[in-house]
Amino acid sequence: MGISSKSLTVPQFSGKEDKYEVWLYKLKAVAVTKEFVDALDKDKCGLPPDPSTVEQETDADKKKQYEQAIKNNKMLMALITMALDNLDLFGL
Repeated sequence: MGISSKSLTVPQFSGKEDKYEVWLYKLKAVAVTKEFVDALDKDKCGLPPDPSTVEQETDADKKKQYEQAIKNNKMLMALITMALDNLDLFGL
């Protein structure tokens, strides 16, 4: 039996250094359940060297892997954006 994504909430980050480690573990937990945890690891993320060249990739498997890595990265960035509960953290 899987975990229902409807029951997951985005862990909020206040920007306080002493809260970062706990927040990161919670973020990783959400990323695991959403199946994009590898996007958090630069060595495992699988992003192409130049995302603008993915369409020209001739190896179909590699192209598919790149497209999935780009999708996972976008999901992670959206999650992180939603987690920031203070506009100052955006540098605005």
